[in-house]
Amino acid sequence: MPKIEQAGKYELTAKQASWTESNKGTPCLAIYGETDDGKHITAYVYFSDASAKRSIEMLSTVFGVTGDAADWAGQIEGQRFSATVEVEEYDGKTSAKVKWVNKLGYTPPPLRDTRSTFTRINALAMAIGIKPITVTRPAPNPPSAPKPVQQAHDPVDDDVPF
Repeated sequence: MPKIEQAGKYELTAKQASWTESNKGTPCLAIYGETDDGKHITAYVYFSDASAKRSIEMLSTVFGVTGDAADWAGQIEGQRFSATVEVEEYDGKTSAKVKWVNKLGYTPPPLRDTRSTFTRINALAMAIGIKPITVTRPAPNPPSAPKPVQQAHDPVDDDVPF
């Protein structure tokens, strides 16, 4: 069976799930998923101190896992899910990795770009081959507000009876 090698969103069936650990010793649940046309990829759900709560929430939401963590693999196997796959390059090798695991039909909200407008413009410029903008001097001070025009005092007073 061929591996999934293209970035995209895939609908998969969890054919196998098992507990393992990363090279650094972080516990993770490996979920081997297969598309309807036979392509496959493994999603790794990590349980570090920082990610454990979110990982448990995701597994509960997507697969409905409950009870003892030792039983989760059996609860996951056979279930359908959606995986967002991204292609990464590391040490000169290109590989596809699961970035997100979701329920079928779930579309995550778009990420909000919190970079400044200046940074986004430069990223766009570089992407299309234009030299990025650089700041060479500070912005000029805004013009000062105009001074109010004083009216000349009119010596004629219409309220004088003579």
